[in-house]
Order: sequence, then C-alpha cells, then structure tokens
Amino acid sequence: MANFSWLLLLGFLTFSLSYASAQELISDPVSYDVLVFEHFEKGKTYFIRKGGRIKYRLYNSPKTTYKGELQKVNRESMIVDGREIPLKDCSLIAGRVRSPKEFQGAILLGMGAGVIPLSAALLGVNSIAGPIVIVGGVVVLTVGIIRSMSARKFKMTKGWAAYGGQLQFDRSYQKQ
Repeated sequence: MANFSWLLLLGFLTFSLSYASAQELISDPVSYDVLVFEHFEKGKTYFIRKGGRIKYRLYNSPKTTYKGELQKVNRESMIVDGREIPLKDCSLIAGRVRSPKEFQGAILLGMGAGVIPLSAALLGVNSIAGPIVIVGGVVVLTVGIIRSMSARKFKMTKGWAAYGGQLQFDRSYQKQ
C-alpha cells in the first residue's frame, strides 16, 4: 500500500509540474521581400532575399555586369544600391539563392566539423579506424561546403521569369 501511495504522489507531482510549466503559444508572422525566379517548363522556383548581394546585366549593355545589394523588391522592379531597375530590362540576374540544398549543406557541414575532432580524440590516429573516419569527415565537410554555397545565374533568355514577391510564414514560439 505504501508503494501505491508513493506512485500516486509521484504521478500527481509530475502532472502538476507539466501543468505549471505549460506556456502560451505566441504567433509571430514574418514576411520577407524576395526576388522570385521561376522556370515554368522545368517547374523550378528559387528566391533571393532582400539584403542579398546580386549581379545583373541589362539588355541594352550586355557586356557590363553590375553588382550591388538588393535593397527593395517591387512586383516589376528592384532597387539595387539606390537605383531602380525594371526586371523586364534585365537579361541576367545572379545571386545566392535559398533552397533545400543549402539546408542540407549546412547539416553536412556541421556533421563533418563534429566528426573530425571526435574521431581524432576517441579513435586516435594510430589505429586503422581513426584515419578512415577522419578522411570520411573531411569528405562530408567538403560536400557540405559545396552544397551550402548556392549561387545561381538566371538568364531571362533561357526561360526564367523574375518578379518581386513576399515570402510569408508564421514562426510560433512559447511565451517565456
């Protein structure tokens, strides 16, 4: 009977602690201005966020490449370093894009950076397994670096369409 009362008391304390620590969920909508690139035939979509560094060429000066920071994005134009450029005048726009490939690269980068020192410390370099795991970690680290650096060129003459838009999502968190 004493064991049952202790179990009942332990269950009550566990329930009361979880009830006391319940927190209100706060909604935090976020929106980013983005430059959207779509290729309708291939079914691909990419984004460059406001604040990113871009390069672009205009149809009337195809040899000159302009560089700058994407400051503002409208439906049919973009503002780069204080200069408004209509998107229909651009023959090429290049910049760092956001895609799932970049996220996978960051995960691989972290895995490689963690595997190398841990395998060196735990396995050592004198055993057979140590150098093999370290080389594997270097390979994963290299692949992560390559995948996380995702800069692309979008040639408007090759079927890409560019327009301004907003990316909206709701990041919810618990009130502290």
